[in-house]
Amino acid sequence: MCLYYLDDDFALYNSDASLTGWPLLPTSTNMSLMSNMCITKVDGGTVGQNGTTAISIPNNQLNISYDATTTVWTVCFPVSGFSSFYCHTCNMMNAPLPVSLLSFKGNVVASKAT
Repeated sequence: MCLYYLDDDFALYNSDASLTGWPLLPTSTNMSLMSNMCITKVDGGTVGQNGTTAISIPNNQLNISYDATTTVWTVCFPVSGFSSFYCHTCNMMNAPLPVSLLSFKGNVVASKAT
């Protein structure tokens, strides 16, 4: 499977990521960041939907190249079937980023929690 991204797409991501301290994606001006890129394959729907399965495709399985003429990044990797794919920066063991639950509210309706 190969996915294609414009250099501008990665530059736009990096402009937001640099404000939050997130890792950056490679751009034509900083190709050394290719090791930061990972792909997640999501079977059965979209991210966060019940019944989906997310499978990380680590950076060492990606074949990444850049064409300066078209300003297009090509990211190829092996998969056994088609699905939804998400490009993102890698994190330790490709684990989801931590979330802190700040509040939680529930209701009882007809003797059942909702």
